Parts: sequence; structure tokens; C-alpha cells
Amino acid sequence: MFYFENLEVDRNAVELADDVIKLTKRFPPDFRFLKDQLRRAATSICLNIAEGNGKFHQKERNQYFVVARSSCCECVPIVELCVRNNLIRTGSGAELRKTLGEIFAMLNGLIRRRKQKGE
Repeated sequence: MFYFENLEVDRNAVELADDVIKLTKRFPPDFRFLKDQLRRAATSICLNIAEGNGKFHQKERNQYFVVARSSCCECVPIVELCVRNNLIRTGSGAELRKTLGEIFAMLNGLIRRRKQKGE
């Protein structure tokens, strides 16, 4: 098992990406651009957490966590557009936003802790 797999934020990010893949499977062809962008942004969160944990220097590691946090933010307006265009139900959109908020907060905490430790 890799270290990052023990992090709750990683497990939540992988679950989010999986949920997004499932939710977007039936998007109509006209909205393929939203499907692709949401999938890329959601998977970017867990991929950057994993890649960051593979870096030797903490400063470099934190850069990947910051990118993961940015990808989290990128998902929010895409989810909103999907809800507004009836691609995702309002309840599912709210649940995704809640999960994104939790992941964002966890990433903030991870970044802050690393900085406080002088890493």
C-alpha cells in the first residue's frame, strides 16, 4: 500500500472521481464538453494527491496539493452548469458540492500542516 492511500482525503477524492464517472455516463452528446471537463477535473484531484506524495521535497509535494485544491474548485461551476442544464439532479449536485467542500477543507489542512512543520 502506498502512503497516500492511507489519507482520508485521497480515499474521498477517488470516491468523488468514481461518482463523477458514473454520473456523467449518460450525458447527451451535446454536453460532452462538460462531461469531459468534469471528469478531468475530478480525477485531477486524486491524481495530484498521489503524484505529490511521490515527490521527495515537501515544497514540491505541496505544489501538487495546491493543484489538487484548484481542481476541486474547478469542479464547482461545472457541477452548477450540469444542474442548470438538467444533466445532474439538484440533489446529486448538492451532494457533489458537499463532498468537494470537504475535500477542499482537507487539502487546506494538509497544506497548512506541512507549512507549519516547515516542510
